[in-house]
Amino acid sequence: MGDLRPVHEDLVDMLHSCADLGQAWVVVQGRRMALVVPAPCGGYRFAAGYYKATIVQAALTGLVELGPVVPAHDRPVYTGGGLRWADRDFTARTITLPSAVPPAPVRPVRVDGMAPGSEEWMAAMTASKIAAVMGLSSYDSRRSVWEKMAGNLPSEPPTKNKTRGHYLEGGVAAWWMDRHPEYAVLPGGTWQHPEDSWMVATPDRRLVPMCECDTHLAEGCCDAVDCDPCCSQCPTCPALDRAPVALLELKTDADGSEWGRGVDEIPVGIRCQVLWQMVVLGVREVHVAVLSSYLEMREYVITWDQEEIDALIAEAADFRLSLHYGEPPELDGDKHTYAALRRTHPHLDPKKEITLTDDQAREVLAAKKAEQEGLEHWNLARSRLTELMGDAGKAKWGEDVVAYRRARKGVMPWVETPKNLPPVEAIQPASDEPLDWGMGVAS
Repeated sequence: MGDLRPVHEDLVDMLHSCADLGQAWVVVQGRRMALVVPAPCGGYRFAAGYYKATIVQAALTGLVELGPVVPAHDRPVYTGGGLRWADRDFTARTITLPSAVPPAPVRPVRVDGMAPGSEEWMAAMTASKIAAVMGLSSYDSRRSVWEKMAGNLPSEPPTKNKTRGHYLEGGVAAWWMDRHPEYAVLPGGTWQHPEDSWMVATPDRRLVPMCECDTHLAEGCCDAVDCDPCCSQCPTCPALDRAPVALLELKTDADGSEWGRGVDEIPVGIRCQVLWQMVVLGVREVHVAVLSSYLEMREYVITWDQEEIDALIAEAADFRLSLHYGEPPELDGDKHTYAALRRTHPHLDPKKEITLTDDQAREVLAAKKAEQEGLEHWNLARSRLTELMGDAGKAKWGEDVVAYRRARKGVMPWVETPKNLPPVEAIQPASDEPLDWGMGVAS
């Protein structure tokens, strides 16, 4: 399958068996998808990370045929891990698999014109988005990045932290280069996976081993204008086009509390980012340099982790399906989710009202009461109210106003509550069933 897509030999055999049998099943539970394929030894098994993503890509591009829903008596039974999928609530569809497994190209594809923040970049699964897809980002939630990738939110201007990082990036790179003369540092660029163009990464720098001729110049040795390489291993000669052996990611963090002292103890969101870069560019190592608190320069090295990468690819495949079918992730208590919902509901009609059910009103009151203990519950309630109210200005329970949407010039509408709310104890739960926030009565 090539160095960019390491898989076990038995998985390759399984793919050929599937091609011979001609069928597999896409199993859907809620908004999550799994791929069940016939196993060579009989029975069924789940296809892991990369092949699952490949099937999703093939289904969306018409390379494999997605059939109708399979009748219950024809669905596969999977007993791995003690689960019997025939006893679970799921939907299954047959797919017809391709007859051969194509080899993967060796090198990633450079992309020109896909600038960060552009429409094309927003639609791609980039390394900067994968942490949010996993629910592990400090800058986005699953819902906020979904709204951006779906085209419902325009790109935002860079934050102060991102602007600071932009200006300091060159200095951090020069500091790291002085410590590591064994590498030539090349510009990062924007790259697509050679086979799955939806997988994109924009590393800060690419690392190529420095040649040993002692005549290489850091600047001006060989470039597109004057192709005069110092030797046959010149790291910067565009004609030689040497593949990077590693990448370099450059960060600044004035706080630094999430950065450990171990060689790979970096924030989990950045770990997701650099693992995705490895997949796209086909390298097995990323160096991370961070200018931390008190202007301390710290260095880390992250290496390929197959289990984590499989999890990233599988989750990204599910996320792509949700975008394709227009099914956003469930709301959560992340502040970025609430901020995104405010931006996707910019209109306000102060005279328009909706009426909440007993359970909806009770949840809002309970969340507001718990606000001082933490914002997560209240953020979730505000997000649900924002989505439910649409352009309405008031949400009422009986004769009581439970929430308003307010706005002022230059600020997106926000949700707030009146000072005198009815006590949450005044509303008895109407049902033990899960609360349905998809219903509200406009008036």
